[in-house]
Amino acid sequence: MSVLPKLYGHSLQVESLKKAMDGQRFPHAWIFSGPKGIGKNLAALHCAHHIFSQNDAPEAIAQKMQVGAYPDFLVVAPSLNDKGEQKANITAEEIRRINDFVQQTTLAQKWRVILIDGADLMNRHASNALLKVLEDPPKYTIFFLVTHNKGELLQTIISRCQILHFKPVSLQDFRNILDVDDVTAADLYQIIGGVPGEAKDMLDPELGDLIGGLQRRLDKVSSETDLADLYKTMKGFSSSAMHINVLKKIVLQWAHSIVLEQSGSHLMQHYVTSYEALRNLFDQEKRFSLDRAQTISCIYFELKTFLTISKVN
Repeated sequence: MSVLPKLYGHSLQVESLKKAMDGQRFPHAWIFSGPKGIGKNLAALHCAHHIFSQNDAPEAIAQKMQVGAYPDFLVVAPSLNDKGEQKANITAEEIRRINDFVQQTTLAQKWRVILIDGADLMNRHASNALLKVLEDPPKYTIFFLVTHNKGELLQTIISRCQILHFKPVSLQDFRNILDVDDVTAADLYQIIGGVPGEAKDMLDPELGDLIGGLQRRLDKVSSETDLADLYKTMKGFSSSAMHINVLKKIVLQWAHSIVLEQSGSHLMQHYVTSYEALRNLFDQEKRFSLDRAQTISCIYFELKTFLTISKVN
């Protein structure tokens, strides 16, 4: 029995890899591709654990893997800076750890497994260094590349890997992962979809109050006074980048619902144009690195335009 956390929602992908292991030609490199926060890393751990458990005690392997103490398992991820924060990229120096790792004699198993967590974060030098390894892969070595954005990987790396596609989890799996009641699960699922990694941060009671307040303001806004109150509520989301992301999701979902309501009306195109402006704003916010206060102000002014369409047409 494994002591790894239970994996919800991705049994087909894991079984696909296990089935491939039973074949004569097992791919040496796999890409685990899908949105961030849905459990790809845990799925990779389960697959690696399955490989190692062929000849050893599953419980002991799982315990060592989770603390980085299993000798034939290497995790490569962005290193930490002096403040203990994760750096933005995986560097060539981190990829070169693979060369040292594969030159060592396997201590417990026939197989080695290398998990690259956030493979799309490799810089150009790191990507080229990994490509050289994949072009002449070490014997009895399996690579798991976990990525939230497969398009950022070199095509030459992708072409040397078998791809497993992961999707957001179902509402039932979402509820089981978070261990919350049905109403809370449904509310969170409506806001962020089947991405439990994001939802765990949203269980903060303070954020829950902010979300409820914002939704109430959006539902009743109809005057300049309401808009001013809405802006005050929106500013409550400025404490963290995660709060800003929640704000953007709620605003976009609300705007999209208004667009659907206006289907067939003479205002439809005006709402669609304003909705697209909101979406473009969020793309620009990432590109131009606006701070949180600037982002909220920009969202408010775009939202104000959206809300006044019916009055000026």
